[in-house]
Amino acid sequence: MNISISFMINMVIFVVTCFLVFQFFREDGQWNLGRARRAFRYYTTQSNVLCAISALCMSFFHDALYAPLYLYKIVYAPEKKRWEDFYGFNQKGMWRISYVLMLLGTALICVGLYFGLNLL
Repeated sequence: MNISISFMINMVIFVVTCFLVFQFFREDGQWNLGRARRAFRYYTTQSNVLCAISALCMSFFHDALYAPLYLYKIVYAPEKKRWEDFYGFNQKGMWRISYVLMLLGTALICVGLYFGLNLL
């Protein structure tokens, strides 16, 4: 059921996006490539850099939200509601060090991917 709902939502998004993109090529019922060129003139290398920077920021926010949740579910949650520590986050009670390393590791991975993808 969830897969079919997700598929339908994605199809609606795809169709709406295609419709809107094709609208850039039409003006007064006629094809107008000049209008499309004006609309897509900002789709350059700079837009790719902005996408990479926004992805980097989103991953920081994702990690900033996920790490506290994981910390709570491993260390502070009631015994019956705790998650299995599949990352080894709290081995020998060293969760403070693991927490900081998780945040720093994610930041380093994101920055490394950002520079790696931009140098290729």
